[in-house]
Amino acid sequence: MHEYDEDKRLGESIERLDRILHRMATRQSRLEQRVADIYQTALVALTVIVVSIALLVVILSRQVPAMTSAITAMNTRFANVSDDMARMDDTVRAMRQGIDSLPLIIAHVDRVHGDMASIAGEVRAVGDAFASI
Repeated sequence: MHEYDEDKRLGESIERLDRILHRMATRQSRLEQRVADIYQTALVALTVIVVSIALLVVILSRQVPAMTSAITAMNTRFANVSDDMARMDDTVRAMRQGIDSLPLIIAHVDRVHGDMASIAGEVRAVGDAFASI
Protein backbone atom coordinates (compact mmCIF):
# COMPACT_ATOMS: atom_id res chain seq x y z
CA MET A 1 0.00 0.00 0.00
CA HIS A 2 2.93 2.14 0.38
CA GLU A 3 3.40 2.36 -3.37
CA TYR A 4 -0.26 3.22 -3.71
CA ASP A 5 0.15 6.15 -1.31
CA GLU A 6 3.17 7.38 -3.21
CA ASP A 7 1.31 7.10 -6.49
CA LYS A 8 -1.63 8.89 -4.95
CA ARG A 9 0.61 11.63 -3.57
CA LEU A 10 2.44 11.83 -6.84
CA GLY A 11 -0.91 12.15 -8.64
CA GLU A 12 -2.01 14.89 -6.23
CA SER A 13 1.30 16.66 -6.67
CA ILE A 14 0.92 16.50 -10.42
CA GLU A 15 -2.64 17.84 -10.14
CA ARG A 16 -1.42 20.70 -7.90
CA LEU A 17 1.40 21.39 -10.32
CA ASP A 18 -1.12 21.33 -13.15
CA ARG A 19 -3.36 23.80 -11.28
CA ILE A 20 -0.35 26.04 -10.53
CA LEU A 21 0.73 25.92 -14.17
CA HIS A 22 -2.85 26.64 -15.22
CA ARG A 23 -2.99 29.66 -12.86
CA MET A 24 0.39 30.85 -14.15
CA ALA A 25 -0.84 30.47 -17.72
CA THR A 26 -4.01 32.39 -16.82
CA ARG A 27 -1.95 35.15 -15.17
CA GLN A 28 0.39 35.21 -18.12
CA SER A 29 -2.58 35.47 -20.46
CA ARG A 30 -4.06 38.34 -18.42
CA LEU A 31 -0.68 40.05 -18.31
CA GLU A 32 -0.31 39.71 -22.08
CA GLN A 33 -3.82 41.11 -22.51
CA ARG A 34 -2.96 44.07 -20.24
CA VAL A 35 0.23 44.75 -22.20
CA ALA A 36 -1.73 44.56 -25.45
CA ASP A 37 -4.34 46.95 -24.00
CA ILE A 38 -1.61 49.34 -22.87
CA TYR A 39 -0.01 49.24 -26.33
CA GLN A 40 -3.39 49.86 -27.94
CA THR A 41 -4.17 52.72 -25.54
CA ALA A 42 -0.73 54.23 -26.14
CA LEU A 43 -1.20 53.94 -29.89
CA VAL A 44 -4.62 55.63 -29.69
CA ALA A 45 -3.18 58.38 -27.47
CA LEU A 46 -0.26 58.90 -29.84
CA THR A 47 -2.66 59.04 -32.79
CA VAL A 48 -4.79 61.63 -30.99
CA ILE A 49 -1.70 63.71 -30.21
CA VAL A 50 -0.43 63.53 -33.80
CA VAL A 51 -3.86 64.44 -35.20
CA SER A 52 -4.16 67.32 -32.70
CA ILE A 53 -0.74 68.67 -33.64
CA ALA A 54 -1.54 68.33 -37.34
CA LEU A 55 -4.84 70.17 -36.84
CA LEU A 56 -3.06 72.89 -34.87
CA VAL A 57 -0.49 73.27 -37.65
CA VAL A 58 -3.24 73.53 -40.26
CA ILE A 59 -5.12 76.14 -38.19
CA LEU A 60 -1.97 78.17 -37.59
CA SER A 61 -0.90 77.96 -41.22
CA ARG A 62 -4.32 79.29 -42.26
CA GLN A 63 -3.99 82.20 -39.83
CA VAL A 64 -0.41 83.17 -40.68
CA PRO A 65 -1.33 85.25 -43.77
CA ALA A 66 -3.92 87.22 -41.78
CA MET A 67 -1.45 87.79 -38.95
CA THR A 68 1.24 88.81 -41.43
CA SER A 69 -1.04 91.33 -43.13
CA ALA A 70 -2.15 92.70 -39.74
CA ILE A 71 1.48 93.13 -38.68
CA THR A 72 2.30 94.78 -42.01
CA ALA A 73 -0.63 97.20 -41.61
CA MET A 74 0.43 97.94 -38.05
CA ASN A 75 4.02 98.62 -39.18
CA THR A 76 2.70 100.93 -41.90
CA ARG A 77 0.64 102.84 -39.35
CA PHE A 78 3.63 103.09 -37.02
CA ALA A 79 5.70 104.45 -39.91
CA ASN A 80 2.96 107.03 -40.66
CA VAL A 81 2.86 108.06 -37.01
CA SER A 82 6.64 108.36 -37.00
CA ASP A 83 6.54 110.53 -40.15
CA ASP A 84 3.79 112.71 -38.62
CA MET A 85 5.84 113.13 -35.45
CA ALA A 86 8.90 114.13 -37.50
CA ARG A 87 6.80 116.72 -39.36
CA MET A 88 5.42 118.07 -36.08
CA ASP A 89 8.96 118.27 -34.69
CA ASP A 90 10.06 120.24 -37.77
CA THR A 91 7.03 122.54 -37.42
CA VAL A 92 7.76 123.16 -33.73
CA ARG A 93 11.40 123.87 -34.57
CA ALA A 94 10.34 126.36 -37.25
CA MET A 95 7.91 128.00 -34.81
CA ARG A 96 10.71 128.29 -32.24
CA GLN A 97 12.96 129.94 -34.79
CA GLY A 98 10.13 132.34 -35.62
CA ILE A 99 9.54 133.09 -31.95
CA ASP A 100 13.28 133.55 -31.35
CA SER A 101 13.40 136.24 -34.07
CA LEU A 102 10.26 137.96 -32.72
CA PRO A 103 12.15 140.40 -30.43
CA LEU A 104 14.17 141.62 -33.43
CA ILE A 105 10.97 142.11 -35.42
CA ILE A 106 9.33 143.98 -32.52
CA ALA A 107 12.39 146.23 -32.18
CA HIS A 108 12.32 146.91 -35.91
CA VAL A 109 8.57 147.72 -35.79
CA ASP A 110 9.21 150.03 -32.82
CA ARG A 111 11.94 151.82 -34.83
CA VAL A 112 9.57 152.12 -37.79
CA HIS A 113 6.91 153.60 -35.48
CA GLY A 114 9.47 156.01 -34.08
CA ASP A 115 10.52 156.97 -37.61
CA MET A 116 6.86 157.41 -38.57
CA ALA A 117 6.30 159.67 -35.56
CA SER A 118 9.33 161.67 -36.58
CA ILE A 119 8.09 161.88 -40.17
CA ALA A 120 4.62 162.87 -38.95
CA GLY A 121 6.18 165.66 -36.85
CA GLU A 122 8.19 166.87 -39.83
CA VAL A 123 5.11 166.75 -42.07
CA ARG A 124 3.23 168.83 -39.49
CA ALA A 125 6.07 171.28 -39.35
CA VAL A 126 6.12 171.53 -43.13
CA GLY A 127 2.33 171.92 -43.12
CA ASP A 128 2.60 174.69 -40.51
CA ALA A 129 5.33 176.32 -42.53
CA PHE A 130 3.18 176.30 -45.65
CA ALA A 131 0.23 177.55 -43.66
CA SER A 132 2.19 180.52 -42.45
CA ILE A 133 3.27 181.54 -45.93
